[in-house]
Amino acid sequence: KKHICKKTATVLVSDESQSIGAFDLDETLTTEAETEVVRLTEVVRSSKRIVMAAKEFQMKGHAQADAKVQATTCYSQTNGPPLESFMFDLSSSPDELEVKSKYTEYTMKAVEHVMSTFEGLSLDKRLAFVVPDAEFCKMLKAPLQQALEEQYPKERFELVSAAEAATACPTDSDDGDILSGRTNMLVIDQMTEVDGMEWLMVVCVGLETPEADNEKARSR
Repeated sequence: KKHICKKTATVLVSDESQSIGAFDLDETLTTEAETEVVRLTEVVRSSKRIVMAAKEFQMKGHAQADAKVQATTCYSQTNGPPLESFMFDLSSSPDELEVKSKYTEYTMKAVEHVMSTFEGLSLDKRLAFVVPDAEFCKMLKAPLQQALEEQYPKERFELVSAAEAATACPTDSDDGDILSGRTNMLVIDQMTEVDGMEWLMVVCVGLETPEADNEKARSR
């Protein structure tokens, strides 16, 4: 509040690492827009492990930027669980069937890990699969839905978009009611459609593939 007065017209919240622009956002804003820059350095809603990993995606390259990265701290004293990796190799010239099969198989391994780690917890709108783009989402959705139905028939999992999950009305119980016949929604959507959304657990699928535009990849 101490930085906002009666003359304040606009409050801009931004992040250098999520922009494709100048290295020094502070200097750009103070010089061109005559603004006061307030830098937030303490992360509150993440574990120490996530904060440490996120530093790799902050802007770097010169002393001032590197100092900003080092200044980022974590409020929580919890390390948090480690990220789990489920990796596989494709043949030198994989066809569409092989790609579908492999990604479905190893995405299901991630689901199995979640189910065993959080045994008894409803995953309704708590688990999301984030994929690179719409084409990848279309490729994976059908075989993954079939695999979920075959392996977990009692759970009644249904793959839906982020928008569909966000607009679904909650039930009387936070954990849902499987016996009522209502499906348990699991989100599957492309990166651009999940910006600003939160889920308890996220499985990143296919995001390890190379990006032609490195700046765009960093901002995503």
